[in-house]
Amino acid sequence: MTSAKHVPAVDRVLEPSTSFMGEVWANIQNSLGAQVYYALGLGIQKGLPYLLIPVLTHLYGNHTYASYVLYYASVQILANLLCLATVNSVITFWYRTEDKRSLTWTYLTFLLVSQLVLGGILARLVFHIYSQSFGGLRAWPLTCLAFCFTLLYNFNGFLTGVCRARSYSRGYFAAQLVSAAALVVGLVAFRGSARVESLVWLFMMFIGTQDLYLFIAMRDLLGKPAFYFDFALMKRVLAYCLPLIVHVEVVLFLYWVDKYLVRLYFSSVTFSQFTISVQYAFAQAFFSQVFALYTFPLICRLVAQNQARELRSVIRSYNVLLVILGALWIGFVLILFWAGAPLGISPAGFVLLGLGFMLWNVASNYTNVLWARLQSASVAGVLIGAAAVLVAILAVGCRVGAIIVCYSAHLGCAATALGALIYLNRVRRNEPLSS
Repeated sequence: MTSAKHVPAVDRVLEPSTSFMGEVWANIQNSLGAQVYYALGLGIQKGLPYLLIPVLTHLYGNHTYASYVLYYASVQILANLLCLATVNSVITFWYRTEDKRSLTWTYLTFLLVSQLVLGGILARLVFHIYSQSFGGLRAWPLTCLAFCFTLLYNFNGFLTGVCRARSYSRGYFAAQLVSAAALVVGLVAFRGSARVESLVWLFMMFIGTQDLYLFIAMRDLLGKPAFYFDFALMKRVLAYCLPLIVHVEVVLFLYWVDKYLVRLYFSSVTFSQFTISVQYAFAQAFFSQVFALYTFPLICRLVAQNQARELRSVIRSYNVLLVILGALWIGFVLILFWAGAPLGISPAGFVLLGLGFMLWNVASNYTNVLWARLQSASVAGVLIGAAAVLVAILAVGCRVGAIIVCYSAHLGCAATALGALIYLNRVRRNEPLSS
């Protein structure tokens, strides 16, 4: 008696269903059992900071929390520049490199060197930005913290990539549990302070404990202390990552410039309400991030195998799911607000932002298809155009002093990007998928 051959979830594609909704459910059901621990871990990593917004605003104040969100956005932009987006390539090159120890030491060495060299080059610019945002007396401490934060952030990206490449899903989930416990301890330790620096230390603890747990888990890759640096590998990695630098920086810019301009042109109360509304609306991005753990590898496989019909089926299915979940999230937050929960949002502004981020979730599916087709330049072009639309709408809102116009900026930006991405995918519909 022979045992049935195991087929990984990402390699299974269901036959087309007789009805559209049946097809949607079949595709969704196929992914429910895949990467459960990743979804749970991502739920803690991404969801816990949002669930704690009422607690954080209560302990530290709306303005302090909003200022931290602005600061964290700048840390993300800086982190991507300091590592040249290389942490986004770990999984890709993991399967193309036989010597995993050499790969590990090469990445770790490059992250440290680039942090020191590029950090020294950008330190003065970062100080100037923080002087404008937070005042000169606090700029140097916040600058030093930013470079520490970026180091932890980039190592987290690398270690998480290794974790996924090794299918270490339970370890990833355990790391999130440990970091959640550290976050709770930090809340107690820093509860008496109403400074942005306290929140920075709090979330550095959150990420740092993840790094420590994952680093200990992958210690077998390091072996005995030695120096391994594969210059040929890093050359290929950097060539691969050049388009990713533009892509990631534009995305991060989109989620920073709105808060920056609103802080400059509106009152602190309006800025706080705007930022908190953005945070609650952006929380639905968690849905697309969870599903991407499963769908992006699937999309890449379908593109490689020229399975156009199955690809369209998957995209349609997850578009429907993301729209339904986005609408439910918007409704859920509004119900909480109308029930008297101290959310600190603008209901009308939150709806506009929620619709915008719902469209961004849908757009991510078409972005993944274009990335799988190696159309990175096309995606970067779309995002640059969308960023121009966002800035233009924000500029109008700030100029006339109408905050509701600023709330609509992400909706206009996302609609522009989604339309362009759908067009690009349709233009290439009849082309060979592997081209």
